[in-house]
Amino acid sequence: EEADGLNQLAAEVIEMARIEAGKLHLEKRAVAAEEIIGGALSELAPALKGRPVAVDVPEGLPAAEADLEFVQQVVKQFVENALKYSPEGSPLSVSAALKSGKIVIGVVDRGPGIEENERARIFDKFFRGRRHRFETKGTGMGLAIAKGIVEAHGERIWVESEPGQGAAFYFSLSAGGGGRES
Repeated sequence: EEADGLNQLAAEVIEMARIEAGKLHLEKRAVAAEEIIGGALSELAPALKGRPVAVDVPEGLPAAEADLEFVQQVVKQFVENALKYSPEGSPLSVSAALKSGKIVIGVVDRGPGIEENERARIFDKFFRGRRHRFETKGTGMGLAIAKGIVEAHGERIWVESEPGQGAAFYFSLSAGGGGRES
């Protein structure tokens, strides 16, 4: 397990360096939101055991213009965070929607929520919320990497949360790729 942790750390350090250098090589194509979400959830299947996950992707949603592997990584990061910070067995929901010409993908949990003064910094490298600074495993780079990936797509990433009400992490992608407006 320690070797796995070191490998993950090394991979994240390298990825963060590439993001900061503006060297992420994106292979953008039209990808369906189902494919992005489904792929991320299937990779996390072992971790999701016993966790109810509601997936809401409306029919007829246009494809997103994105690098599938990278944006799946963003969804995985959101889901891993939700698993880490919300009560075991509590439900998660993953959704995609068309908003103002963007595909917006979100992951909502029923965890403790994020205090307002921490929301702005949650995507910073190594930032940990006050309550979780010591007991949480991981490198503290996941959300910073997610932000780098989304920004490399020219899009935005944000969190909405009320303390005690859980957290909702979202990111937008450009809609394109021949989908139909419904």
